[in-house]
Amino acid sequence: MGRQNDVLLDYFDDNERFADLCNATLFDGLQVIDPAKLEDASERYTQRGRSSRGDITYSSRCRDVKKRLKDGGTIRIMAVEAQDKVDYSMPLRCMNYDVQEYLKQLKRLQTANDRKNVYTNAAERFCRLQKSDRLVLVYTICLYHGMEEWDGPLSLRDMMDFGEGPEAFRDCFRDYGFLLVRADRPMDYGRFRTSLREVLEVLPYRKDKRRMMELVNSREAYRSLDRETMEVITVMTNNTRLMEDVRAHWEEEKDGDMCEALKGIQEDGIAIGMEKGVEKGILALILSLRECMIPDSVILQKLQEKFALTRQKAEEYLKADEGKVTIP
Repeated sequence: MGRQNDVLLDYFDDNERFADLCNATLFDGLQVIDPAKLEDASERYTQRGRSSRGDITYSSRCRDVKKRLKDGGTIRIMAVEAQDKVDYSMPLRCMNYDVQEYLKQLKRLQTANDRKNVYTNAAERFCRLQKSDRLVLVYTICLYHGMEEWDGPLSLRDMMDFGEGPEAFRDCFRDYGFLLVRADRPMDYGRFRTSLREVLEVLPYRKDKRRMMELVNSREAYRSLDRETMEVITVMTNNTRLMEDVRAHWEEEKDGDMCEALKGIQEDGIAIGMEKGVEKGILALILSLRECMIPDSVILQKLQEKFALTRQKAEEYLKADEGKVTIP
């Protein structure tokens, strides 16, 4: 499991954010799940099998994040699988996770029934279940946060080879779908109520610094992010410079202002350009700031401060960047 998966799963350990993801994706933003009614239920599933030599083998898998929802007398299992790469077996994987959960519940029921000997007829004794026994519902969300576009299957049907036989075979197939949340492309972020919105909102623009800056500068929420959210964003965007600026903010005990933290990125053109000459450094700075939607009036001021230019000379560089004149 990669670092980005790890930081996301740790982020979803918080019941508020976990409930926010479920409410936004399962119920279109309706506040159906109360975070106060969630409790951790993470555990390992063990599957029994046999090797090629006939020996009994055991394999185990862990759910990424699994919580138990207790609402009155009803219990439901909510699970999130974080995925950073396209997996062409994902529908089958999610189905297997759900089946393992149901089998685990079934085994517990059968063990309890055997211990109490509660069977009333031959049918109950045969399957080791009472007619009134019921399983707890399981809901699984697959959160894909990779940078590449998801081109994998969206249901078990997409993995099947139906061949060229009669269409009736396709029609009678009992599909098994899974809920795929694609963070690689924009979605309806208005459904989210926590800072999870700000995390998911920047992910589609990880390859486009300008679009990311437009987003961050356009929303006030990015000026007051909590520490965990800032750290998640820096890891998910794989931005070393931003991480350094964020750490500096926390060391100074400042509020999490992503707009301020991103100023370091805006000025990367200075250091890069100075190695190639002052003029190229100036033009690199102008280009970087314009990509970040910084107004020309602010750029003029920075040029005068950083390079000790007159206002007239700074304006000439701005025009040169637009291809209007050549610097003498």
